Amino acid sequence: MSRQRFTDDPSMGRRAPPSSSEAALDTTQLLERLARSIISERCGRRDSDAAAAPSEAQIHGAVRLCIRILTSHIGEPLMVEDEASVAQVIRTRLVKTPSSSSSGVEAALRFDDLHRRLKLLAGLKNRAPMLHLLHALTDTGTAAAAAAAANHHGVAPPAIPQMPPRVFSEPAAGLSGIGHVVGQGLPATATASVGGDGYHGGGVSNGREPVGEGRRHTEAMGGRAGRHRSVVSRGMPRRTTEVTERTLLKGILYAFQGIDSQYIKYCEEESGYVLDPRLRLGLKQRAMVTEMLEMGWLFTTVVRYNQSVDAGSAGVGPGRIQQAFVFSLKEDLTEYYRLIAVLGAQLNLESEGVGVGAGGTEGLTLQRLFVWVKDPMKRLNVMATLVAAAAQLKGGALASCLHTHVDHGDPFVRGLVQRTMVRACESLFLMVKLWMFEGELVDHHNEFFVQEKKLATVLKETLWHDRYHLDLCLLPKFIDQEVAVKILTIGKAINFLRRLCGDSEWIMGPMAKAAAQATTLEYGNTISLRAVVESCSALTNARLVHLMLGPYRLKSHLRVLKKFLLHGQGDLMLTLIEVLGPELDKKATVIYRHNVMGIVEGVIKTSAILQDEAEDVARIGVKIFGGSESDTGWDVFSLEYDVGAPISTVVTKEVLVEYRRVFHLLWRIKRAEWSLASAWRLHTSATHVRLEQALPELRGALHRCSLIRGQMFFLTTNLSNYMMFEVLETSWGTLQKSLDSALTLDDIIQAHKAYMKGILARAMLNEESTDVKNKVEEVLGIIIDFCRHQESLVIRAMAEVTTRRAEQADKDRRTAMGQWGTEDDTAQGGRRLGRDPFGMGNIEDTARRFEEKLSELRCMLEQKCGKMEILRFLIFRLDFNE
Repeated sequence: MSRQRFTDDPSMGRRAPPSSSEAALDTTQLLERLARSIISERCGRRDSDAAAAPSEAQIHGAVRLCIRILTSHIGEPLMVEDEASVAQVIRTRLVKTPSSSSSGVEAALRFDDLHRRLKLLAGLKNRAPMLHLLHALTDTGTAAAAAAAANHHGVAPPAIPQMPPRVFSEPAAGLSGIGHVVGQGLPATATASVGGDGYHGGGVSNGREPVGEGRRHTEAMGGRAGRHRSVVSRGMPRRTTEVTERTLLKGILYAFQGIDSQYIKYCEEESGYVLDPRLRLGLKQRAMVTEMLEMGWLFTTVVRYNQSVDAGSAGVGPGRIQQAFVFSLKEDLTEYYRLIAVLGAQLNLESEGVGVGAGGTEGLTLQRLFVWVKDPMKRLNVMATLVAAAAQLKGGALASCLHTHVDHGDPFVRGLVQRTMVRACESLFLMVKLWMFEGELVDHHNEFFVQEKKLATVLKETLWHDRYHLDLCLLPKFIDQEVAVKILTIGKAINFLRRLCGDSEWIMGPMAKAAAQATTLEYGNTISLRAVVESCSALTNARLVHLMLGPYRLKSHLRVLKKFLLHGQGDLMLTLIEVLGPELDKKATVIYRHNVMGIVEGVIKTSAILQDEAEDVARIGVKIFGGSESDTGWDVFSLEYDVGAPISTVVTKEVLVEYRRVFHLLWRIKRAEWSLASAWRLHTSATHVRLEQALPELRGALHRCSLIRGQMFFLTTNLSNYMMFEVLETSWGTLQKSLDSALTLDDIIQAHKAYMKGILARAMLNEESTDVKNKVEEVLGIIIDFCRHQESLVIRAMAEVTTRRAEQADKDRRTAMGQWGTEDDTAQGGRRLGRDPFGMGNIEDTARRFEEKLSELRCMLEQKCGKMEILRFLIFRLDFNE
């Protein structure tokens, strides 16, 4: 800057008004004149006295000080950004710093929604300072301390950056003009000049070419000295650039399509399109451009999601619901592409000279573009919100996520999301139809809430129980769980009828008619969905119940199970025990199934009462379990029942195990009864041979055995009656009522499960009554031991009677011959029998143990009857005093 530019000019007052390019230079001259005047006055001299004039160094320093003061923030607010720029910085920060509860994109979309609602508040005017304050409050630690220190020294804190300068190339040249004057005294910061209201020129040129370099330099200096509203950035000074409105509009339209241009480029670090910071735009213009560029980021977000879904992940293609969602997004983007084409056509009107007359009001302008993209941006914002929420989701979970956005107060948003849901859920409802009406599960990507277990071999018994299940994670929120359970049951029923019952003709009849009427299944029509589900559920359940209770004779199967495995045919079971007794008395290691099975079949064939159920009785078989050397046939024998499909769905393998548990307990009770009866017959036969007369010393022992046997017989009889009437018959009556009122196959299954559960609980075979069951088996074991001891006593006694009778006959023969009847001094019988010749000690010990264990059993039953009232009947039966 030449020194002559600062000298007085007497003709300055007669000059024409300076142009905008000369305004900055006049300001500098005025500052120099002011500095000379002030310094000369302080020195007591006039500035016209050249001899005493201040030095150039003093003038130069004073001018620099004035420029620093004028360009400082003294008396001005620290907020140097407009609302759009602050919002962009906050959005960028949210994207780059995701929280633990949500991703950065979701947080940015949430901020956009809150910012939009903030703009609707009529009483709030200064939104930009408020946003700036909220953003500044998030900074802590050294950043806040540094800002406070800079503010204390009068240095402006770094303002919110507009766009990252590293996206664009930097000019090598430094500042010119006033930049050379203040370069030594100011901090190494520079501004990208922003013109507009209150500035000297600036903004977007209405012409086709940028303004000259001199005007750029002058406006840069004027903007810097006149009003400091520029963006302060770190680094070397930058050269400002102007651009025509048409070029800027063209770049914005490119950004709308996800394409970079010369001045607008996509920045991955900022997750959005950024404007070249060297462009000199007005505040309002920059705010409009910044807000419109957000639409490019929204478009890019949606397109990238569509591309990722189309490409698939890890070689696995997208699901059908996800594909439908992407198709809906592409349909909405088609309208967006049409808008871009229309805007491009409007922009071409100016280049072709159409409508440029009358001020060019017919062409596309920045303000018109800003107004026209309001609705498309709102649509894209909704689409981007859905995309961000639907990331990594599929199937029913994706539908549930989209459904949560339907409940919105804005009719535009609600309608857009609802249309998207209708398109996306078409595949879901198609899978529902195929499953309900044909039993087909067409779900290659695991999207449907009905899932099939991948089993190598699927047993017929497990088709209803284990093959299909409901995945609640994939269940859409707009389908109630009750409805989903019925949908699952309908499909299972169709497969059950086709594969186990062979009833395909019925599926092609009534169900085909119901499928023809289900044409209104779509998203939003929950009433129609519920009506169709209820109708199909009633049809399939009625058919299943009819087949199970009718042609497949479920009740007949259950009666045979009750007669054999639950000893419902008591006389038949006693006959079976009598016939099998000799075989089962053998060691378990020498028992063979075919031998025992032959005996059982012979008993069954001789029973006339089973002729009506001959087909089901033929399913009765014999099960021989593995036993040890000490076990007998009684310990390893059991009856079994061959249950075929579809009855095996009700009487499963697990239920048959419960039947065998009841059979074993009843079998031990029946065996104890049979053993006592055999002991009584043996005792009676001994009486017929006048055993007591032959052995007078045995009279007391036999009487004692009769008393003990009576107590034991009392226990087994009442225990057997309790099992037959209070346990089996009561539960059987309840089962019959439940079967007659059953409406579904699940009702039948649950009724049978309740039947067996009640039997196990009342028979003391559940987990809560294990100690009682063990005590009962212990008492029954003592009874069987007593019967063996009494049998041994009677056999010994009869052998002794036979021996004595033989000796007496020998005596009579010898006496008749004139010989001595007995030559020994002591009778041989006394020497042979000993102290306990008949084993009464074992019988007394068995009787003592029986009384002890019976007393313990009564105490246990007294304790259990508080939880199970029916045990009072057993306690009453076991009371000998009643």
